[in-house]
Amino acid sequence: MERGAKIGLRDKRRKMLLPTRTIAIENTYRTIVRTLPVKGRVVVKKGEKVRPETVVGSCWRVSGFKNYDLGRLFNLRLSRVKETILRSVGAQIYQGTVVARTKKMWGLKVLEFISPISGVLHSFSGKSGVLTIQQAPQEYRLVAGVSGIIDKIVPGESVEISTVVSEVRGSLTAGNDREGVLKIVTNPDIAIVPHVIDESCSGRIIIGGALLSKEVIHKCLALRVRGIVCGGIHWRDFDRVVTQARGLSEDIGITIFITEGFGYQPMRKEVFDFLARSENSFGMILGSSSCLIIPLSGQAKSKAQGMVVSEEEFAVPQKDDIVRLINLPRLDEFGRMKRLLDKPERLESELMVQVCEVEVNGEVRKVPVRNLEIIR
Repeated sequence: MERGAKIGLRDKRRKMLLPTRTIAIENTYRTIVRTLPVKGRVVVKKGEKVRPETVVGSCWRVSGFKNYDLGRLFNLRLSRVKETILRSVGAQIYQGTVVARTKKMWGLKVLEFISPISGVLHSFSGKSGVLTIQQAPQEYRLVAGVSGIIDKIVPGESVEISTVVSEVRGSLTAGNDREGVLKIVTNPDIAIVPHVIDESCSGRIIIGGALLSKEVIHKCLALRVRGIVCGGIHWRDFDRVVTQARGLSEDIGITIFITEGFGYQPMRKEVFDFLARSENSFGMILGSSSCLIIPLSGQAKSKAQGMVVSEEEFAVPQKDDIVRLINLPRLDEFGRMKRLLDKPERLESELMVQVCEVEVNGEVRKVPVRNLEIIR
């Protein structure tokens, strides 16, 4: 009987295993995947040592089409626009080439349209007066971004690099993988406001704040900010900007990395201090795994010898563990584990589940065990 009781307790504890999330990890081994935007050529070999500036692959990207309304530029009737064009459809055009010309004021004033790009004259519409130029393909060179060793190669597509990094794990991420230099824009306990976003943020990953608004997101998009790292975001703003626009599985033009959850959430001091020490360093937001990666220099490798970090860890919840509610829309709530109830209880949905008591903001609630995540 005693042996059966022990087996039953062991089985019960196994069923109560919860995922754990380590907020920040320093000096850990990780494999970084560097992928070409289109099929091209990988120029490194397996086992080769690379530095952040090492070119690992290259490809040619077609940048698209540009339209120019010649009728509006020349202030001409549509019937007269076609006679101004000096090049035929399909002709090669270089930046600075005069593509169209007209004369006004009895020939005393000459107006010209000079192509601002290189490419091919794709088409001209007599009905709209719009001239379309297909931009010339541009060579794209993919750099390693990290110091490490080439571990795997997918010919023409990608390389995997084994390296040492510091890592921050977030609660919520939206957008594609993006990279850039880290920049602190505000303190961790106040909302990010639009006026702190300026031209100096262009091409960077900005960090700080307890709340991210849709107005800040729109300004960051206008200034071509690569990514935003913030403590919290209101669900309605997330829903309007991300979910309704494209969805989590598609790119929205910027990558949003939320460290805490929904609502007004000051960024944890240890997380902000960790990121502040890395300001002006190169960083990568991995949208698919909700991680912010900060590659380390080659000198840091010796500190990580023998360190192995599991991508997903589990633990048995204990009294006084800090937990986070992970069922929508409660990603903004943290609490402290009080006790596990001995018997399953029936929810409003009629499901019988194991529950526990969690203290949230001084109030003790009964929460399904599977709706919790342990914070380490």
